[in-house]
Amino acid sequence: MDFDQLATFVYVAKLKSFSRAGQKVFRSQSAVSAQIRQLEQAYHARLLDRSAKSVELTPAGEVLFEYAEKLLRLRDESVQFVADRGGIHRICANGWLRGIAGPAR
Repeated sequence: MDFDQLATFVYVAKLKSFSRAGQKVFRSQSAVSAQIRQLEQAYHARLLDRSAKSVELTPAGEVLFEYAEKLLRLRDESVQFVADRGGIHRICANGWLRGIAGPAR
């Protein structure tokens, strides 16, 4: 499981369509299907009910959807946090990382 798969899953859940989700993440419908299949294998659960006209979350999918949104939000926040600090990887003269309590390793 990775952030890319989770983002694709969230789009499929919100748009209720593999093809429309694919347009959002710039992937073919078959690539989106493969990502969802990989997530379902990782969680050992069916996450989506697929019909000819619509896609709905299963109970397991509803749980993952909530966590996926939180994880993606945290990822975005962490990227912004690091960017706001001008690149936290820069080490100050005393060997401490800016914005973090503790010596650089």
